[in-house]
Amino acid sequence: GLEFSDFAVQEAYRRYGLVLHKGRVAEFNSTQRFDVVHLNHVLEHLRDPHAAIEWINVLLNDGGVVYIEVPFQFNFVDRVKYKTAGVRHQFSLHSLHHPVFFTPQTLVELFESHAYECLHLRFFDRIHYPIDGVVSGLKALAWRALAAIGQGLFIEGVFRRRLR
Repeated sequence: GLEFSDFAVQEAYRRYGLVLHKGRVAEFNSTQRFDVVHLNHVLEHLRDPHAAIEWINVLLNDGGVVYIEVPFQFNFVDRVKYKTAGVRHQFSLHSLHHPVFFTPQTLVELFESHAYECLHLRFFDRIHYPIDGVVSGLKALAWRALAAIGQGLFIEGVFRRRLR
């Protein structure tokens, strides 16, 4: 694994015995190739997603897969809240560290432009709404229904690199 945070590297080892390489994506050099690359809330932090996919191509075996999870920041609920009530997310340190935003379509198009096929696409928000009462249960139910029509706060995708 590759991790930018010293704390996360230490915790991965302390909790699970995992040895992670500490550093930035662009600094990771390896002659080893991998069957799977897992990017969990990483791609939206990189300024050039095309360059990131090219880097993944160097690391990934032919036919290998990329598992990715990114925020879906312009989902249906956010758009409706903005259009009906003018509610929009405040810019903060949290939002400023995302130089790139994705929709399901733009995520699929990004990977397809680099000769990947989409094997799986899912939308969800279970993480943010643990069920601990009636209101949170209704929110969780609403997000599950919205996921059925391609909406959620997160996009999960699995993409396979086509054989050269």
